[in-house]
Amino acid sequence: MKILICTNNYRQGGVSRTLQFFLKQMGEAGYDIDLFCLDPHGPYKGTYSGCTILPTDKWISMLLCYRKESSLASLLLKLCRRLGEKLFGKDILDVFYTRRAKKLQGRYDVAFAWSEGYADLLVQRMDGPLKLARIHNDYSFDPPTHGADFSRFDNIICVSHASSRSFIELFPALKDKVRVIHNLLDAQGVRKQAEVSIDDAAFMRSGKTIVSVGRIDYPKHFDVIPQIAAGLKERGIVFRWFIIGGGQGILKQEVEDNIVRYSVQDEVVLLGNRNNPYPYIAAADVYVLTSRFDCYPTVVNEALLLGKPVVSSEIPVAAEMVAPENGSIVSYDKMADVIADLLNNPVIPEFKDHTEDTIEKYQLLFESKL
Repeated sequence: MKILICTNNYRQGGVSRTLQFFLKQMGEAGYDIDLFCLDPHGPYKGTYSGCTILPTDKWISMLLCYRKESSLASLLLKLCRRLGEKLFGKDILDVFYTRRAKKLQGRYDVAFAWSEGYADLLVQRMDGPLKLARIHNDYSFDPPTHGADFSRFDNIICVSHASSRSFIELFPALKDKVRVIHNLLDAQGVRKQAEVSIDDAAFMRSGKTIVSVGRIDYPKHFDVIPQIAAGLKERGIVFRWFIIGGGQGILKQEVEDNIVRYSVQDEVVLLGNRNNPYPYIAAADVYVLTSRFDCYPTVVNEALLLGKPVVSSEIPVAAEMVAPENGSIVSYDKMADVIADLLNNPVIPEFKDHTEDTIEKYQLLFESKL
């Protein structure tokens, strides 16, 4: 069986991490997989095994213009693209998508848009293969804006039951096409990476250690951390709370301002991006998820795998991931109490690896039996 996987980029995050393990596992299972990346830049470039990396389409890459370091030619093309949309009501990118789809035509049994958005727009143009789209957002909070036509796909893969419910609410006519398959987790790889020693002058622990991982953006709600940290400080807890993830602009400034506002400069530390966050998670006493909304945060399973209890905000998917014996799902105003209790009365969570079941579901899906 020949499979095409289309992804948007190689940037940091759960989409790239889960793709990495998916390719490895499916390659080992004997599938012949080609990977086509629309904008092949990011830290995960060159890290994928179990597949053949297709050559870049330079025009699509330049037109998408994801990167700050984009060339002048790319920036000019993006400007022309926007002008074309305003003047003629057409996106020149569609021309290159259609051209690329025709080049890929007739070569695959399955075409799988791993990333939402631009990858969907390419795969939906292919005729012949089983077409799959993967939903890793909660559309009740963050509806799609990329204009993909999901009716052109044979199946819609939602990575959680919460995301499937929100998708069906938005697209009720497509209910019969929806399948739920949780993200794969590279348990062995995570454990191995967690064993790497930390040589990081900024990771100066004091007392208990709390960790949160993710990009500093609106959904992650890291701006609430300083207030929760102030509550822990008031309760006499000695700790450092490390936030691992990139970000800039207004949202990062808001977190920094709140650190000062709540007088937790010694307690809350913005570490920025770290290519390997797992040793930091392994060094934590508690992992905290503060998301306003999230679909299936892989990092929660990674923390549980590394034996760390998880305190999560009350997002719909949390009930699928955090059992009472593994941590707590709680409102922001009660987080300080719950975290303090876990720090004073530590628990070691149990993690169940569902890798084999997940791989079997994908195999059945590819054979159109799921």
